[in-house]
Amino acid sequence: MTSVYESLTATPPASPWILQFAGQGTPWRTELDELLTSAQLRADLSAVDAAAEEILAPVLPELTVISAGRLDLLGLRGPASAGRAPHTSVPGILLSQYGAYRDLAVRPTATIGHSQGVLAAAMVESSEPASIFALARLIGAAASKISGELGITASKEASPMLSVRGVGAPLLRRLAAKVPDADVAIINSREACVVSGRPAALTALVALIEREAEREARARADKLTGGEALHPVCEFLNVGAPFHSPLLEPAVALVDSWAARCSLSVERSDELARAVLTASLDWTAEFAATLEEAGGKGTPVGFVVDLGPGPNLKTIALENLAGTGVSYVDASTAAARDDLVTGVARVTRTRDSVSYTHLTLPTSDLV
Repeated sequence: MTSVYESLTATPPASPWILQFAGQGTPWRTELDELLTSAQLRADLSAVDAAAEEILAPVLPELTVISAGRLDLLGLRGPASAGRAPHTSVPGILLSQYGAYRDLAVRPTATIGHSQGVLAAAMVESSEPASIFALARLIGAAASKISGELGITASKEASPMLSVRGVGAPLLRRLAAKVPDADVAIINSREACVVSGRPAALTALVALIEREAEREARARADKLTGGEALHPVCEFLNVGAPFHSPLLEPAVALVDSWAARCSLSVERSDELARAVLTASLDWTAEFAATLEEAGGKGTPVGFVVDLGPGPNLKTIALENLAGTGVSYVDASTAAARDDLVTGVARVTRTRDSVSYTHLTLPTSDLV
């Protein structure tokens, strides 16, 4: 029997399949370190990094000021750069994703990127990957600079992005509209969204959501209303800027200015910058559209392969895949990719609204 990896690498593939990339708040440093243990991958990523440095030469002094020293994601000059500050995390996530793509050595039917994952989708399809990586460095630096100028910083208590589960997007939008500098940034699934803004505004929104839940609970107790009770779960994300927020509009202008000075030849560079910095994202709609397009020739999509970094998107992916019959394949870590290549794929099959997770052995037996 054919393994999952053999199905993905067949020419043509057994069925159309999609490669998925995650966005902010992912364990990119851990995954990048794993990739760098391979001499070949280290050489590949070093070449991209060096080429991007050359492209960015006209603005490197400004970027160095923002990052308080030269960015060193590969640890070539000392301890490797790490952290959630955008000037580090945006290019760091992308370099980890590109390394994972090179590690897996596949050619998908389609690619899709969640939030800044759009940069990875563009990079793996580009004939000039160093230019996309250079753009990511500009986007990250601009996000850091403008967030700092606006006084937006993350703390132990709050950050500029808030995950909200258990509250539908329409209600969340109505509540966010009552709080200045808080905007619904991402719709991940029917009742999972992300709000971006100033940490103080998001803290105020959490209180407003909790009050709304209490008000609805009282109304149900008094039999004034029916339906499912509101059970919100709010969690601040590990990010350093309010991505997908109009607050970062000046960052887009800064990216455009820097890109022009560097003669950066990236098609849709402004569009990509906006996709990361200011544009709201309806992931549910985008994900569904990609599934439809990839399977548009009559053969349904067989797999969505998640390259991470880390399995942060798994829950969201399974919610959006429910009822499609499409299988989710975890390739978001080095260990998961090793299992996939050696025939022990970490597959979750979706049927109706229930998901079944198992390992696929080289014999195609299920565990």
